[in-house]
Amino acid sequence: MKKLFFVFFFSVLLTGTIFADGRPLADGIEEYAANYSIEPHIPEMLEQINDASMEYNRQGYALYEQRRYEEAISKFQQAISADSDNSFAMYNMACCYALMGKENSAKVAGILERVGGYWVVQLMVDPDLDALRNFDTGGANYWDSYGRECLLFSGGKALIQTSSEGSKGPVTEGYYCVIGEYVFMFFDIPAWEIFGSHYSYRMIYPQLVRQVVPISKLSFKEVSEVGFYKEYEQKHK
Repeated sequence: MKKLFFVFFFSVLLTGTIFADGRPLADGIEEYAANYSIEPHIPEMLEQINDASMEYNRQGYALYEQRRYEEAISKFQQAISADSDNSFAMYNMACCYALMGKENSAKVAGILERVGGYWVVQLMVDPDLDALRNFDTGGANYWDSYGRECLLFSGGKALIQTSSEGSKGPVTEGYYCVIGEYVFMFFDIPAWEIFGSHYSYRMIYPQLVRQVVPISKLSFKEVSEVGFYKEYEQKHK
């Protein structure tokens, strides 16, 4: 994907013209990624990163563009040393490792595990990661932790239900992909209410959930065994 020196060129992504036939992408992921583009959030993100770090990142981009990936990685490492929160440099470095070969999949996944937010959607569609990314965990897989239940289907689609104080939130659709030994998930959960005693309630505000889970933490389950799937199925008949 064409990158600027610190961001990715998303205007092409938003038009949908960058995705060539035959690319290994999940069904519907292009539109989903366009809806959750990182581009509108870039100015705010840049305010949190120091100038020296972004200058190293710019230099790294120039080398990336020349396909001098090892030298680019060195610059991105300097950018991260100058500011450990520079997610642009982390992401760019992961892309360079990915372009150097499939043998770097574990290293790429380890770097991407550190980035959050909208980067998790971007990595699901970035052509630089095509050779390392897939959308299959070997069947329907289940994960439950910290009030979040996730059900992953072959093909990259997933469901999540959050819970709090014994109340269940709405079942929400999202996407996932697999890189190395990690599963990267992203969901946009709408607001919901928790009802307590005496008819009191409080609102759980909308939240974007980025979840990164080692594949080893997933467990195979028949979808009929997952309680919230029945609710989802009934609503979508």
